[in-house]
Amino acid sequence: MSLEAQIGFIGIGSMGESILAGLIRSKHITKDCISVIGKGTKRAAHVAQQYSVKHQSSVIELVQECSIIFLCVKPKDLPSIGKQLNEIDLSEKLIISTLAGVSSNTLHHIFPSSYLVRSIPNIASEICKGVTIWFAHESTPKHITKYAHDLLSALGDSIEVDYEHNIELASPISGAAPAFMGLFVEAMVDAAVYIGLERNLSTQLVLQSLMGSCGLIHEANGKAHDVRHRVTSPGGLTAVCMAKLEAAGFRTAIMDAVIAGREKTEKLGRSNDFLTKGD
Repeated sequence: MSLEAQIGFIGIGSMGESILAGLIRSKHITKDCISVIGKGTKRAAHVAQQYSVKHQSSVIELVQECSIIFLCVKPKDLPSIGKQLNEIDLSEKLIISTLAGVSSNTLHHIFPSSYLVRSIPNIASEICKGVTIWFAHESTPKHITKYAHDLLSALGDSIEVDYEHNIELASPISGAAPAFMGLFVEAMVDAAVYIGLERNLSTQLVLQSLMGSCGLIHEANGKAHDVRHRVTSPGGLTAVCMAKLEAAGFRTAIMDAVIAGREKTEKLGRSNDFLTKGD
């Protein structure tokens, strides 16, 4: 298996399109190696035209042609896809799932002969700045997990975990992070406009400050408090701002949001139990 292998996307919603865009942008994969199919034919055809990739007419055709399949559908659509592929030889094919709350054992139950990777990417994958945390099913050999790592690295950071439970715990962090950051940027820009700055200038200041701050924290080996303390002088402007945020429960609100995200992920996992019942 090589980076020149044929890659197929079953499901081409927001996450599927982000991965597709990132692979093309990375230049590790050429467009003629990629095929897509979606539940909505119109959207899949539009995406295929937009990125100059192949639009397959059926799931079976796509799987027969491709050796790597990104599975980006909703969990409720998984049984239908499994039935469609029931008669197809899936051995030697790598399936990379992005389905929330669907375990690798569930995937193995539906696709018993495939190599399987369960992943949680985020939409920053489309600009090759994402982070994908993933877990390989025990039946997947080392040379395939090495390939999966190389492929997912084209989208940004690729982090393999030894314990699948970490996928559940990471989902509200890496998966939801773009929404968290988006809300923070919106609030900062709106505040800057409120105190009198022009919106375009406000946006530029906030975005560059956020990227620069993240760079500093990265250089400080993740010690965010060190960076914060460097700009928080006793009785100064930053100290006043920090006190206001703490009084408003900023830190607690973020923690509560992440905890709620974890609870939602666990609920999704329980609701997907039907996928392995009734066979």
